[in-house]
Amino acid sequence: MGLLTDKVVVITGSGRGIGKETAKICANEGARVVVNDIDPEPALETVEEIRKNGGQATAYIGDISDESAAADLINLAKNAFGKIDALVNNAGITRDALLVRMETEKWDEIMRVHLRGGFFMHKKRSSRDDKTKNGWSDNKSIFSCRFERKYRTSKLFCCESWTYGFYLNFGKRA
Repeated sequence: MGLLTDKVVVITGSGRGIGKETAKICANEGARVVVNDIDPEPALETVEEIRKNGGQATAYIGDISDESAAADLINLAKNAFGKIDALVNNAGITRDALLVRMETEKWDEIMRVHLRGGFFMHKKRSSRDDKTKNGWSDNKSIFSCRFERKYRTSKLFCCESWTYGFYLNFGKRA
């Protein structure tokens, strides 16, 4: 038995990189994993790798910065596995440019994924009709881009404060 046996973990942005490795580690520790990515191919590859190693996983292909997609992802997890014990907000994008050269549209894309996406996932995960009031939430990738201040700013200040608020209002660590 692993550390996450019988736990259900939803991981956004888990088709590649940190998210993919987080999904694989959670599955290796016994969790049932919901993989999310905007790109179908890497998300399905992650699910296939987890299943080949004896784990349980399903995928939701969608953009978590869309409120209905975030709701659909949470509903898929609950329908597929009956509950959600953990939410890992890993989804993130970078748009390399110096601040003085950054186009407003690129800035908005970063904030849309990091802030709106994180907000919608926390909102849908912690809805008033969810009576479980347990589990944990985490926001990954905060320090992964040394020079991407825009990336770190959105992840660190907003997502981490949501995580803290989530713990205070909705439960304890699993």
